[in-house]
Amino acid sequence: METASLARLYAVEGPFVTIYLATPSDVPNAAQQHELRWQNLLRDLEERGVDRATREALTAAVGGHEPGGQRVLVAAHGRVLLATSLPEQPAQEVTVSVSALPALLPLVESLSLRVPHLVVRVDRVGADIDAYAGVEEPVESAEVKGDEWPIRKVGPGGWSQRRYQARAEESWERNAKEVAGTVAKVAADVGARLVVATGDVRALTLVADNLPEHVKPLWTTVEGGRSADGSEALVAARVLDKLGELARRDTLQLLETFAEERGQGDRASDGAADTVAALRMAQVDTLLLTDQIDASRTAEFGPQPTQLGLTADDLHAMGVEHPQQAPLPDVLLRAALGTDAAVRLVPGDVDASPREGLGALLRFATPRTS
Repeated sequence: METASLARLYAVEGPFVTIYLATPSDVPNAAQQHELRWQNLLRDLEERGVDRATREALTAAVGGHEPGGQRVLVAAHGRVLLATSLPEQPAQEVTVSVSALPALLPLVESLSLRVPHLVVRVDRVGADIDAYAGVEEPVESAEVKGDEWPIRKVGPGGWSQRRYQARAEESWERNAKEVAGTVAKVAADVGARLVVATGDVRALTLVADNLPEHVKPLWTTVEGGRSADGSEALVAARVLDKLGELARRDTLQLLETFAEERGQGDRASDGAADTVAALRMAQVDTLLLTDQIDASRTAEFGPQPTQLGLTADDLHAMGVEHPQQAPLPDVLLRAALGTDAAVRLVPGDVDASPREGLGALLRFATPRTS
Protein backbone atom coordinates (compact mmCIF):
# COMPACT_ATOMS: atom_id res chain seq x y z
CA MET A 1 0.00 0.00 0.00
CA GLU A 2 1.20 3.48 -0.88
CA THR A 3 0.21 6.65 0.93
CA ALA A 4 -1.31 8.06 -2.25
CA SER A 5 -3.73 5.13 -2.48
CA LEU A 6 -5.42 6.31 0.72
CA ALA A 7 -6.98 9.22 -1.19
CA ARG A 8 -9.69 6.91 -2.52
CA LEU A 9 -11.16 6.65 0.99
CA TYR A 10 -12.39 10.24 0.77
CA ALA A 11 -14.70 9.40 -2.13
CA VAL A 12 -17.04 7.92 0.49
CA GLU A 13 -19.21 10.14 2.68
CA GLY A 14 -18.62 9.79 6.43
CA PRO A 15 -18.92 9.18 9.26
CA PHE A 16 -15.95 6.82 9.36
CA VAL A 17 -14.91 4.30 11.97
CA THR A 18 -11.12 3.99 12.22
CA ILE A 19 -9.56 1.31 14.43
CA TYR A 20 -5.96 0.61 15.41
CA LEU A 21 -5.91 -2.72 17.24
CA ALA A 22 -2.86 -4.36 18.82
CA THR A 23 -2.44 -7.95 17.64
CA PRO A 24 0.55 -9.32 19.57
CA SER A 25 1.25 -12.99 18.96
CA ASP A 26 4.13 -13.39 21.44
CA VAL A 27 2.08 -13.07 24.65
CA PRO A 28 0.37 -15.73 26.78
CA ASN A 29 -3.15 -16.64 25.63
CA ALA A 30 -2.78 -14.41 22.56
CA ALA A 31 -5.96 -15.69 20.89
CA GLN A 32 -8.10 -15.17 24.00
CA GLN A 33 -6.65 -11.70 24.61
CA HIS A 34 -7.30 -10.77 21.00
CA GLU A 35 -10.93 -11.89 21.22
CA LEU A 36 -11.44 -10.06 24.53
CA ARG A 37 -10.08 -6.80 23.10
CA TRP A 38 -12.35 -7.12 20.09
CA GLN A 39 -15.50 -7.80 22.10
CA ASN A 40 -14.78 -4.81 24.35
CA LEU A 41 -14.24 -2.69 21.25
CA LEU A 42 -17.57 -3.80 19.74
CA ARG A 43 -19.38 -2.71 22.90
CA ASP A 44 -17.62 0.64 22.68
CA LEU A 45 -18.69 1.06 19.04
CA GLU A 46 -22.29 0.25 19.90
CA GLU A 47 -22.26 2.84 22.68
CA ARG A 48 -20.95 5.40 20.18
CA GLY A 49 -23.90 4.72 17.90
CA VAL A 50 -22.08 2.75 15.18
CA ASP A 51 -24.66 0.75 13.24
CA ARG A 52 -24.86 -3.03 13.40
CA ALA A 53 -23.96 -3.57 9.74
CA THR A 54 -20.68 -1.70 10.17
CA ARG A 55 -19.84 -3.58 13.36
CA GLU A 56 -20.46 -6.91 11.62
CA ALA A 57 -18.37 -5.91 8.60
CA LEU A 58 -15.50 -4.92 10.88
CA THR A 59 -15.74 -8.24 12.74
CA ALA A 60 -15.47 -10.12 9.46
CA ALA A 61 -12.32 -8.17 8.54
CA VAL A 62 -10.45 -8.05 11.84
CA GLY A 63 -8.58 -11.33 11.39
CA GLY A 64 -6.51 -13.02 14.08
CA HIS A 65 -3.44 -12.22 16.14
CA GLU A 66 -1.06 -14.32 14.02
CA PRO A 67 0.54 -11.49 11.98
CA GLY A 68 1.56 -9.66 15.16
CA GLY A 69 1.89 -5.90 15.24
CA GLN A 70 -1.44 -4.21 14.72
CA ARG A 71 -4.53 -4.31 12.56
CA VAL A 72 -5.86 -1.13 10.95
CA LEU A 73 -9.49 -0.95 9.83
CA VAL A 74 -11.52 1.86 8.26
CA ALA A 75 -15.25 1.39 7.67
CA ALA A 76 -18.34 3.40 6.81
CA HIS A 77 -22.00 2.57 6.16
CA GLY A 78 -21.67 -1.17 6.60
CA ARG A 79 -18.54 -1.54 4.44
CA VAL A 80 -14.89 -2.00 5.33
CA LEU A 81 -12.93 0.38 3.13
CA LEU A 82 -9.45 -0.48 4.40
CA ALA A 83 -8.05 -3.51 6.23
CA THR A 84 -4.30 -3.87 6.63
CA SER A 85 -1.74 -5.13 9.13
CA LEU A 86 1.32 -3.20 10.31
CA PRO A 87 4.43 -4.83 11.80
CA GLU A 88 4.94 -2.45 14.73
CA GLN A 89 2.94 -2.36 17.95
CA PRO A 90 0.60 0.66 18.36
CA ALA A 91 1.08 3.16 21.17
CA GLN A 92 -2.13 1.87 22.79
CA GLU A 93 -3.82 -1.53 22.65
CA VAL A 94 -6.90 -0.04 21.00
CA THR A 95 -7.47 3.35 19.41
CA VAL A 96 -10.89 4.13 17.94
CA SER A 97 -12.12 7.17 16.03
CA VAL A 98 -15.67 7.86 14.87
CA SER A 99 -15.51 11.03 12.82
CA ALA A 100 -16.43 12.78 9.59
CA LEU A 101 -13.00 11.78 8.22
CA PRO A 102 -10.85 8.67 8.71
CA ALA A 103 -8.02 9.03 11.23
CA LEU A 104 -5.06 8.11 9.04
CA LEU A 105 -2.12 9.83 10.72
CA PRO A 106 -0.71 6.72 12.53
CA LEU A 107 -1.04 4.73 9.31
CA VAL A 108 0.76 7.40 7.29
CA GLU A 109 3.51 7.44 9.93
CA SER A 110 4.00 3.68 9.51
CA LEU A 111 3.94 3.91 5.74
CA SER A 112 6.82 6.41 5.85
CA LEU A 113 9.09 3.42 6.62
CA ARG A 114 7.93 1.57 3.54
CA VAL A 115 10.63 2.39 1.08
CA PRO A 116 11.56 0.00 -1.75
CA HIS A 117 14.29 -2.31 -0.52
CA LEU A 118 15.90 -5.71 -1.02
CA VAL A 119 16.59 -8.41 1.54
CA VAL A 120 19.41 -10.69 0.37
CA ARG A 121 20.32 -13.96 2.12
CA VAL A 122 23.71 -15.16 0.95
CA ASP A 123 25.94 -18.21 1.29
CA ARG A 124 28.86 -19.42 -0.78
CA VAL A 125 26.61 -21.33 -3.18
CA GLY A 126 24.15 -18.55 -4.03
CA ALA A 127 21.48 -16.33 -2.58
CA ASP A 128 17.78 -15.72 -2.02
CA ILE A 129 16.73 -12.21 -3.01
CA ASP A 130 13.39 -10.64 -2.06
CA ALA A 131 12.30 -7.17 -3.17
CA TYR A 132 9.78 -5.21 -1.13
CA ALA A 133 7.82 -2.12 -2.00
CA GLY A 134 7.03 -1.87 1.70
CA VAL A 135 7.14 -4.42 4.50
CA GLU A 136 4.46 -6.80 3.28
CA GLU A 137 4.97 -9.75 0.95
CA PRO A 138 7.81 -9.39 -1.57
CA VAL A 139 6.87 -7.96 -4.96
CA GLU A 140 9.73 -9.80 -6.67
CA SER A 141 11.92 -12.73 -5.67
CA ALA A 142 14.95 -14.41 -7.20
CA GLU A 143 17.15 -17.38 -6.30
CA VAL A 144 20.74 -17.68 -7.45
CA LYS A 145 22.21 -21.18 -7.61
CA GLY A 146 25.89 -21.11 -8.40
CA ASP A 147 28.48 -23.87 -8.53
CA GLU A 148 27.82 -26.40 -5.82
CA TRP A 149 31.23 -28.13 -5.89
CA PRO A 150 33.69 -27.44 -4.53
CA ILE A 151 32.21 -24.82 -2.20
CA ARG A 152 34.63 -25.13 0.70
CA LYS A 153 38.34 -25.52 1.04
CA VAL A 154 39.72 -28.91 1.98
CA GLY A 155 41.80 -29.36 5.11
CA PRO A 156 45.59 -29.24 5.06
CA GLY A 157 47.61 -32.08 3.59
CA GLY A 158 47.52 -34.01 0.34
CA TRP A 159 49.04 -33.29 -3.03
CA SER A 160 45.80 -31.73 -4.37
CA GLN A 161 45.24 -29.29 -1.50
CA ARG A 162 46.25 -26.16 -3.41
CA ARG A 163 44.28 -27.18 -6.48
CA TYR A 164 41.07 -27.72 -4.47
CA GLN A 165 41.55 -24.48 -2.56
CA ALA A 166 41.97 -22.53 -5.77
CA ARG A 167 38.88 -24.15 -7.28
CA ALA A 168 36.88 -23.31 -4.15
CA GLU A 169 37.94 -19.67 -4.35
CA GLU A 170 37.06 -19.59 -8.05
CA SER A 171 33.61 -21.07 -7.33
CA TRP A 172 32.91 -18.55 -4.59
CA GLU A 173 33.97 -15.70 -6.87
CA ARG A 174 31.78 -16.90 -9.76
CA ASN A 175 28.81 -17.33 -7.44
CA ALA A 176 29.35 -13.89 -5.91
CA LYS A 177 29.46 -12.25 -9.34
CA GLU A 178 26.20 -13.94 -10.31
CA VAL A 179 24.55 -12.88 -7.02
CA ALA A 180 25.81 -9.31 -7.40
CA GLY A 181 24.45 -9.09 -10.95
CA THR A 182 21.05 -10.39 -9.88
CA VAL A 183 20.94 -7.99 -6.91
CA ALA A 184 21.65 -5.08 -9.25
CA LYS A 185 18.89 -6.16 -11.66
CA VAL A 186 16.23 -6.64 -8.97
CA ALA A 187 17.21 -3.39 -7.26
CA ALA A 188 16.69 -1.56 -10.55
CA ASP A 189 13.34 -3.30 -11.10
CA VAL A 190 11.85 -1.90 -7.88
CA GLY A 191 13.86 1.31 -7.51
CA ALA A 192 15.40 0.04 -4.27
CA ARG A 193 16.83 2.61 -1.89
CA LEU A 194 18.38 0.02 0.42
CA VAL A 195 19.82 -3.49 0.07
CA VAL A 196 20.00 -5.35 3.39
CA ALA A 197 22.12 -8.52 3.21
CA THR A 198 22.67 -11.33 5.68
CA GLY A 199 24.47 -14.66 5.64
CA ASP A 200 27.99 -16.06 5.33
CA VAL A 201 30.55 -13.35 6.09
CA ARG A 202 33.00 -14.34 3.37
CA ALA A 203 30.23 -14.60 0.78
CA LEU A 204 28.87 -11.18 1.78
CA THR A 205 32.29 -9.62 1.27
CA LEU A 206 32.67 -11.21 -2.18
CA VAL A 207 29.20 -10.08 -3.28
CA ALA A 208 29.81 -6.52 -2.04
CA ASP A 209 33.10 -6.40 -3.96
CA ASN A 210 31.34 -7.40 -7.18
CA LEU A 211 28.40 -5.00 -6.99
CA PRO A 212 28.16 -2.25 -9.61
CA GLU A 213 29.36 1.08 -8.26
CA HIS A 214 25.87 2.62 -8.24
CA VAL A 215 24.55 -0.22 -6.03
CA LYS A 216 27.36 -0.28 -3.47
CA PRO A 217 26.05 2.77 -1.51
CA LEU A 218 22.74 0.91 -1.00
CA TRP A 219 24.42 -2.20 0.47
CA THR A 220 24.36 -2.86 4.23
CA THR A 221 24.59 -6.06 6.25
CA VAL A 222 22.95 -7.50 9.35
CA GLU A 223 23.55 -10.68 11.31
CA GLY A 224 21.67 -13.80 10.24
CA GLY A 225 21.81 -16.77 7.93
CA ARG A 226 20.41 -17.88 4.60
CA SER A 227 18.67 -21.04 5.80
CA ALA A 228 15.42 -21.21 7.75
CA ASP A 229 17.10 -21.61 11.14
CA GLY A 230 14.70 -19.73 13.38
CA SER A 231 16.40 -16.36 12.93
CA GLU A 232 13.80 -15.00 10.51
CA ALA A 233 12.11 -12.79 13.12
CA LEU A 234 15.45 -11.37 14.24
CA VAL A 235 16.49 -10.65 10.66
CA ALA A 236 13.13 -8.95 10.01
CA ALA A 237 13.61 -6.77 13.09
CA ARG A 238 17.12 -5.82 11.96
CA VAL A 239 15.82 -4.93 8.50
CA LEU A 240 13.22 -2.66 10.11
CA ASP A 241 16.00 -1.02 12.12
CA LYS A 242 17.92 -0.29 8.91
CA LEU A 243 14.79 1.14 7.29
CA GLY A 244 14.30 3.31 10.35
CA GLU A 245 17.86 4.63 10.04
CA LEU A 246 17.20 5.51 6.40
CA ALA A 247 13.96 7.28 7.34
CA ARG A 248 15.77 9.30 10.01
CA ARG A 249 18.43 10.39 7.54
CA ASP A 250 15.71 11.39 5.07
CA THR A 251 13.93 13.33 7.81
CA LEU A 252 17.04 15.29 8.77
CA GLN A 253 17.62 16.20 5.14
CA LEU A 254 13.97 17.20 4.77
CA LEU A 255 14.13 19.49 7.81
CA GLU A 256 17.33 21.08 6.53
CA THR A 257 15.60 21.82 3.23
CA PHE A 258 12.54 23.17 5.05
CA ALA A 259 14.65 25.48 7.22
CA GLU A 260 16.47 26.78 4.15
CA GLU A 261 13.29 27.44 2.19
CA ARG A 262 11.60 29.00 5.21
CA GLY A 263 14.57 31.32 5.62
CA GLN A 264 14.24 32.43 2.01
CA GLY A 265 10.53 33.00 2.61
CA ASP A 266 9.05 31.78 -0.66
CA ARG A 267 8.81 27.97 -1.02
CA ALA A 268 7.79 26.93 2.48
CA SER A 269 4.74 27.49 4.63
CA ASP A 270 5.03 27.58 8.42
CA GLY A 271 2.14 27.12 10.83
CA ALA A 272 -1.55 26.40 10.41
CA ALA A 273 -2.82 29.49 8.58
CA ASP A 274 -0.07 29.55 5.94
CA THR A 275 -0.20 25.80 5.34
CA VAL A 276 -3.99 25.71 5.01
CA ALA A 277 -3.77 28.56 2.50
CA ALA A 278 -1.14 26.65 0.50
CA LEU A 279 -3.26 23.48 0.50
CA ARG A 280 -6.20 25.46 -0.86
CA MET A 281 -4.06 26.38 -3.89
CA ALA A 282 -2.76 22.79 -4.36
CA GLN A 283 0.62 24.39 -3.74
CA VAL A 284 1.97 21.85 -1.26
CA ASP A 285 4.62 19.40 -2.42
CA THR A 286 5.30 17.83 1.00
CA LEU A 287 3.13 18.33 4.07
CA LEU A 288 5.14 18.23 7.30
CA LEU A 289 3.43 17.21 10.53
CA THR A 290 5.01 16.84 13.97
CA ASP A 291 4.02 15.41 17.32
CA GLN A 292 3.51 19.00 18.49
CA ILE A 293 0.34 19.45 16.43
CA ASP A 294 -2.75 19.94 18.59
CA ALA A 295 -4.81 16.80 17.88
CA SER A 296 -7.83 18.34 19.64
CA ARG A 297 -7.89 21.32 17.27
CA THR A 298 -10.53 21.11 14.56
CA ALA A 299 -10.86 22.45 11.03
CA GLU A 300 -13.63 22.76 8.47
CA PHE A 301 -13.84 21.13 5.07
CA GLY A 302 -16.07 20.97 2.03
CA PRO A 303 -16.69 18.45 -0.77
CA GLN A 304 -13.41 19.13 -2.59
CA PRO A 305 -9.93 18.41 -1.14
CA THR A 306 -8.91 22.06 -1.57
CA GLN A 307 -11.95 23.30 0.36
CA LEU A 308 -10.62 23.61 3.89
CA GLY A 309 -10.28 26.28 6.52
CA LEU A 310 -9.74 26.92 10.20
CA THR A 311 -13.26 28.33 10.66
CA ALA A 312 -16.66 27.79 9.10
CA ASP A 313 -16.54 31.36 7.76
CA ASP A 314 -13.51 30.36 5.67
CA LEU A 315 -15.65 27.73 3.94
CA HIS A 316 -18.64 30.04 3.55
CA ALA A 317 -16.35 32.47 1.74
CA MET A 318 -15.55 29.65 -0.72
CA GLY A 319 -19.23 29.04 -1.38
CA VAL A 320 -19.59 25.94 0.82
CA GLU A 321 -22.95 26.28 2.53
CA HIS A 322 -22.67 23.33 4.91
CA PRO A 323 -19.04 22.69 5.87
CA GLN A 324 -18.15 19.67 7.99
CA GLN A 325 -15.80 19.59 10.94
CA ALA A 326 -13.03 17.10 11.80
CA PRO A 327 -9.72 17.06 13.70
CA LEU A 328 -7.18 19.36 12.06
CA PRO A 329 -4.63 16.58 11.22
CA ASP A 330 -7.31 14.58 9.38
CA VAL A 331 -8.45 17.61 7.35
CA LEU A 332 -4.85 18.39 6.40
CA LEU A 333 -4.19 14.80 5.35
CA ARG A 334 -7.30 14.77 3.17
CA ALA A 335 -6.22 17.94 1.38
CA ALA A 336 -2.64 16.72 0.93
CA LEU A 337 -3.56 13.28 -0.39
CA GLY A 338 -6.27 14.75 -2.60
CA THR A 339 -3.73 17.04 -4.29
CA ASP A 340 -0.98 14.41 -4.71
CA ALA A 341 1.20 15.91 -2.00
CA ALA A 342 3.58 13.77 0.01
CA VAL A 343 3.10 13.59 3.78
CA ARG A 344 5.97 13.25 6.23
CA LEU A 345 6.06 13.11 10.01
CA VAL A 346 9.06 14.95 11.42
CA PRO A 347 10.34 15.78 14.94
CA GLY A 348 8.70 18.77 16.56
CA ASP A 349 11.42 19.62 19.07
CA VAL A 350 14.26 20.92 16.89
CA ASP A 351 14.98 24.43 15.60
CA ALA A 352 14.10 23.48 12.04
CA SER A 353 10.65 22.13 13.01
CA PRO A 354 7.58 23.94 11.69
CA ARG A 355 5.53 26.12 14.05
CA GLU A 356 2.25 24.81 15.52
CA GLY A 357 3.30 21.31 14.52
CA LEU A 358 2.74 21.75 10.79
CA GLY A 359 4.28 23.26 7.72
CA ALA A 360 5.02 22.41 4.10
CA LEU A 361 7.49 22.52 1.28
CA LEU A 362 5.81 24.13 -1.71
CA ARG A 363 5.73 23.30 -5.39
CA PHE A 364 5.95 26.93 -6.38
CA ALA A 365 6.46 30.23 -4.64
CA THR A 366 3.50 32.39 -3.72
CA PRO A 367 3.43 35.41 -6.05
CA ARG A 368 4.50 38.49 -4.18
CA THR A 369 2.33 41.58 -4.27
CA SER A 370 4.08 44.88 -4.83
